[in-house]
Amino acid sequence: MPGLRRRASLAWGLGVTLGLLTRADLQAADVSAGAAGGPGPAMLASSGPCATGGEGLCDGAPPLAFSVTWSRMGDADLIVTTPTGKRVYYQNPGPGPGTDYGALERDDRFLGPETISWAPGTPPPAGVYHACLFLSSFLRLPSPSAPVGYSLVVRRPGLPDQVFQGRFIVRVSSVACDPTQATYIGSIHYP
Repeated sequence: MPGLRRRASLAWGLGVTLGLLTRADLQAADVSAGAAGGPGPAMLASSGPCATGGEGLCDGAPPLAFSVTWSRMGDADLIVTTPTGKRVYYQNPGPGPGTDYGALERDDRFLGPETISWAPGTPPPAGVYHACLFLSSFLRLPSPSAPVGYSLVVRRPGLPDQVFQGRFIVRVSSVACDPTQATYIGSIHYP
């Protein structure tokens, strides 16, 4: 157990260091995805290494990347639906035609990050992408008194990062991913 606690602490520290997740962000994001009548997820703009517009800063960067972390120990799964309706997630990790050549780079079972991206030189299809988070396994299920906070960062070279933050107060067993799902985090347009 000490090794598991150490890994959780290191993962939390990494998320804070990279600016992906802070306790203040989670406390400030009073969003309950999936709650009846509740507001939707929050989307915050931020600047990333590719957003500064400097020449050559994004050389070799993926043309599109989604990366998510969550606030407490458990297994959550990032799901991205492409404009053609194909899903990239743990049961369909890609890359290949079935994922429009997107790939799940890492399936994490602690605090994240989980990342789905397209390889440099592999253009993703143009259109709207939907991101969802399936809460697969948590010792204590999400509830109003024990929410699971999340922070999703979407990176596109030459553009500011898009950050979606919120929290889930219920667990929904669905790997479907579109704006009608309780697992929905947000959508972006590419390019």
